Amino acid sequence: MDYELLGKKIRNERRRQDLTQEQLAEAVNVTSPYIGQVERGARGVSIENLVNICNHLGVTVDYILSDYYTKSHDEYYKGQWSKLMQGKTDSEQEFVLKIAESALENIDILRDGFTNKKSKS
Repeated sequence: MDYELLGKKIRNERRRQDLTQEQLAEAVNVTSPYIGQVERGARGVSIENLVNICNHLGVTVDYILSDYYTKSHDEYYKGQWSKLMQGKTDSEQEFVLKIAESALENIDILRDGFTNKKSKS
């Protein structure tokens, strides 16, 4: 396993949320030097700690480990949809779902319009 890549994803997510290493460490009951070592790839992380870190960051373990295995196209797009919907309210998700359903009902028209517009550019 590439611990540097794993640590980089954790660090990027932590920074995206404006958390310090100390804040994350306190929230998951580890030390800040431990978080630093994990983020640098200098040490591995137990499954328990990885789950706790992911839970606190609001991301799935699957997302953090996604670079380590090949997904089918269906799994990939389910994951993309899940990331897209993350943090959205129920009504926002319902609205996006209705737009997607409408797009699928009219996919031929939309595809033709996109293809024609692209070829004219």
